[in-house]
Amino acid sequence: MHVALIPNYALKSLIHQWCQENNIPTIKPTLSPSGSEGSSSSKIKKCKKAIDYVSATKAAIYAGKIPVEFLVGKLATGSPDIQRQATSELRLLAKTGMDNRRIIAQSGAIPFLMTLVGSRDIRIRKNAVTPLLNLSIHENNKILIMSAGVIDSLIEVLQCGKTMEARENATASIFSLFVIDE
Repeated sequence: MHVALIPNYALKSLIHQWCQENNIPTIKPTLSPSGSEGSSSSKIKKCKKAIDYVSATKAAIYAGKIPVEFLVGKLATGSPDIQRQATSELRLLAKTGMDNRRIIAQSGAIPFLMTLVGSRDIRIRKNAVTPLLNLSIHENNKILIMSAGVIDSLIEVLQCGKTMEARENATASIFSLFVIDE
């Protein structure tokens, strides 16, 4: 398992550019000094910093949607080479956090990933199954995945998948999806 954190400078640059274009101030989050509560002006400054941080965080999440929507578009209209690259990128994004999983699902990736699970290209198939597994970890996504009818496609990968990794991820996806209340 890979546990090292790697900064995503390209995404950071996109976020910074978007913030500048939309007149949203960018700040570096800082820890508040410990000690006494201080005067009311220091409380106001702390509150303003908190509001600025929340604004910057919301901007970062919104800016994170831009590359995901771009990749989902490539799933829909790209050549097999482009689809292979887009599924690979979505695979990495889905692996790295709940916000990414939510954004990927909200961007409409699930039906396209489901279609690509049936691809004849082994790498596209593997790269489409794995994000579905990671997306299924987010509870709200389970309903979206199930309503897209992905189970039959996952069973097909389980039965006919050419790589062990694709079959393992299909199995784990099915297991994850069956742990649902509805």
